Amino acid sequence: MEWLENMAFISNVISLGYAALTAQAHFHRLRPPSCQALLSLGADQFDERDPKRSSFFNWFLLSFAVGAIIGVTFIVWISTNQGNGRWMHAR
Repeated sequence: MEWLENMAFISNVISLGYAALTAQAHFHRLRPPSCQALLSLGADQFDERDPKRSSFFNWFLLSFAVGAIIGVTFIVWISTNQGNGRWMHAR
């Protein structure tokens, strides 16, 4: 009977979480202030007349985009078609 009590407790916690999420989405005062994205914040920090900083930001943006592409295509393809190898665990 202990598993039933655990399941009831966890279900109540999850329901409270959904209720808090619904309240936050409904009431504007509960929403956090909007935050800037990391890339646009980085673009705002460098001086356009300094080519080294401009180059750094360009490389940062490129590496961010390449990492995202690899993350959503290549690794998912390997997981789907080749199975989970020893180097990548799904759990």
